[in-house]
Amino acid sequence: MRTRRHQSGRRRLCQEPGRVTDLVSLADIKLHLRLGDDTIEDALLTTMLRAAQRRCETHMGRKIDADPDHPLGEDDLILVGQAIRVLVGAWYRDRAGGDGDLPQPVLWLLQDLRVIAV
Repeated sequence: MRTRRHQSGRRRLCQEPGRVTDLVSLADIKLHLRLGDDTIEDALLTTMLRAAQRRCETHMGRKIDADPDHPLGEDDLILVGQAIRVLVGAWYRDRAGGDGDLPQPVLWLLQDLRVIAV
């Protein structure tokens, strides 16, 4: 996975032919979870990252990378990235999956980014 940095130094989504890079990298998640460079759980964490991004997109009612009618600004991307980190952290701690609801901090981070069809 490749990410590009904006002039501000913040990670941004960048479109490449046929794909969009992840907003939160595996290295970011390992740092957030205070895991070392051990690669034993990399496959699990990568799966959780992708699932968390998809779950956040579903909750918001839009894709993170491409919604021309409701584009996400840089500050919005920061909120979504933090929501993904929190969600992966919750799933990592409770591998049984909990009750299936999004953790309250994730809901708070994403509440203003939801697209509601009228």
